[in-house]
Amino acid sequence: MKKIYGILMLAMLAMCSVALVSCSDDDEDAIIGTWNVVDGDEAEDVTFQKNYSYIHIYYDLINGRWEDVETEYGTWSIDGNKLTMIDSEDPTPLVFTFKIDGKKLTLTYGNRSVTLNKK
Repeated sequence: MKKIYGILMLAMLAMCSVALVSCSDDDEDAIIGTWNVVDGDEAEDVTFQKNYSYIHIYYDLINGRWEDVETEYGTWSIDGNKLTMIDSEDPTPLVFTFKIDGKKLTLTYGNRSVTLNKK
């Protein structure tokens, strides 16, 4: 599970360093905020900030409490329905197809998709 989300998040991080070519303010405004996904005893938060940076936190459920086990930082950009994320420690852009439906953000990378919920 962590590997799948890690790949998706790395792809998203990589996209962040790519120059913002064309995007609507609506898409940018809609993605701003914290998005979360929980799968059993693992969870992730991704916070997209207005300054085109993001924070990605991985959590594990340990003794009944969510514990932060890893934090990544990077930049993001949107071009049409493509979300690019670039991790500050890995310059390889990750490019996701994304869709926002209310409080749900679906990211697709290759044949894998993950849906996050807005906090």
